[in-house]
Amino acid sequence: MLGGLVLSFASASAALGFLAGSMVLAAGFLAFGWRTAWVATVPTGPGAFGRLLLGLGLKWLVIAAGLALALSAERLEPLAVLAGAVTGYLAYLLCLPWLLR
Repeated sequence: MLGGLVLSFASASAALGFLAGSMVLAAGFLAFGWRTAWVATVPTGPGAFGRLLLGLGLKWLVIAAGLALALSAERLEPLAVLAGAVTGYLAYLLCLPWLLR
């Protein structure tokens, strides 16, 4: 959000591109969490590994499709879309130790 606000002073298309890139990454991680952790039953070992692989594949499918759509949009700046995705991923990596506590 802060990056989108800063880029809004440059241009609206850059700010929207930044937000689109970060939201695509957030949607990918949401799909991963939905497939792995939000299922009510307790799986067996192979079932849990299968959910993990399915969630991982679904996450990267959502991220790849979302970035392809965002990069092909005429109104969004491609560099800002990629910057938003990279910033979102770096924020995830920085918050990961806090999430694992």
